[in-house]
Amino acid sequence: MLVIKEIEVLGKYLSKQRELGNSIGFVPTMGALHEGHIALIRASISAHDTTVCSIFVNPTQFNESSDFDAYPSTISADIKVLEQEGCQVLFLPAVDEIYPKEKYQKPSFDFKGLDLAMEGAFRPGHFQGVGEVIKRFLDVLDCDCMYLGEKDFQQVLIIKSVVEQCGFPVKVIPVPTQRASSGLALSSRNLLLGEEYLDVAPEIYQSLLHVKENFNGENLDTLLADASNRINATNKLKVEYLTAANAKTLAEVKQEVPEEVVICTAVWAGKVRLIDNIVLAN
Repeated sequence: MLVIKEIEVLGKYLSKQRELGNSIGFVPTMGALHEGHIALIRASISAHDTTVCSIFVNPTQFNESSDFDAYPSTISADIKVLEQEGCQVLFLPAVDEIYPKEKYQKPSFDFKGLDLAMEGAFRPGHFQGVGEVIKRFLDVLDCDCMYLGEKDFQQVLIIKSVVEQCGFPVKVIPVPTQRASSGLALSSRNLLLGEEYLDVAPEIYQSLLHVKENFNGENLDTLLADASNRINATNKLKVEYLTAANAKTLAEVKQEVPEEVVICTAVWAGKVRLIDNIVLAN
């Protein structure tokens, strides 16, 4: 596997792949790779001649510098995982490589409300930062498809919007959330959880599953309240938000329930913030 840190070197390599007629898949990550990331890598490898995985902890999408500083880094282990899976390229840029101090113009996006609810409401500016780094990647990284985890449901829609707004000829392919046997959504942040929180964190998904299994088209408000109460009742988890939204527009579901609803939640486990979601068919 090639480890490339410079945009110019990556560009030359990918140009050569194009000359050979090879298709290119891209998996953007912030490292601390787990089975969720591996599912993305495998999906790309199965569909493309060349797979590029990036590891870059993007500072522009963090609201708190302490959260950025605490984000887990396991580069040596990540490289071993990528090599074992047969990934051809790891793009491992420095911050100055992605955001050069000279001749760089910060982009602005109109997400038409996708960025205002849920994560956007509690993390102002977060999705502008996500959009910024994705645009930067796609400006310099020629690929056919980009693979994203559905755990970050709102982020997937945001990135699809970036691709559309910028006119990139890239297909965004969501991959189902990977879970531990307990149901807990796999996340790099799980590495920061102490044992006491790992024991109760599965209640997040179990509560979402309770909503899905008992939804009858009319009892959504009651089920959402029940789910929040179940999570908070652990006395170790605290719901930041748990809401129902239109799965296409992310508009909050109030009286009229659309054909497809996504239940999204963010939960604090001590100082660690976990997110999850589940889709309901009406």
